[in-house]
Amino acid sequence: MRHYLGYAFQTVSESEKEALRADYDIAGMPCYPDDGSIRVFGNVVVVKFSD
Repeated sequence: MRHYLGYAFQTVSESEKEALRADYDIAGMPCYPDDGSIRVFGNVVVVKFSD
């Protein structure tokens, strides 16, 4: 993203990542590129690539 868009993003910590994986709403999301596979939870953008 930094190369193409000029935006350097921050990644979440391992504990935040585990909490997101355990979230019921995220577990129910479809996988990319289906509609609904990209959502914003608080200040975190989630792109679900696999189950």
